[in-house]
Order: sequence, then structure tokens, then C-alpha cells
Amino acid sequence: MSLKNKVLDIFMEWRKRMELRRCRKIKILRSDNGAEYKCDLSLQLCYDESIERRFTIRETSQQNEVVKRLNNNLLKNI
Repeated sequence: MSLKNKVLDIFMEWRKRMELRRCRKIKILRSDNGAEYKCDLSLQLCYDESIERRFTIRETSQQNEVVKRLNNNLLKNI
């Protein structure tokens, strides 16, 4: 991702592909406390789609490693 302001568009596209492929809705989205994940549009999209938001604490290696492993597993399944 070259620009962080494209995160929402990329997430929306990824979400569509995953939900179609898996025939399941995304229930929980876990991310760090970065501003690109806490913008009003992102929070509103998750609220509208009933996606629970869980934020990790920045610079906490234990939580960040969990998110990195999950992201790697998700990317392998694309």
C-alpha cells in the first residue's frame, strides 16, 4: 500500500472477495490503533456491517505477533 488513505478501499474489496469465497460474513476485525483504521468511514462501515472492532495496543509485541500471524494466514488463503 503506497498510501494509508487507501486502506478502507482495499479492505472493502478484500472483504467482498473473502465473503464470496468462504460464504461467511466477517464478524471481527482486529487491527492496531493506527489512524487509518480508526477513521470515521472505517468505523461506520464496520458498524453498518455489524463487524466488531478490536484494537491492539501499539508497540506490544505479543498482540502484534498475533495479528501478523493472522494476516499471513489470511493472505495465504487468497
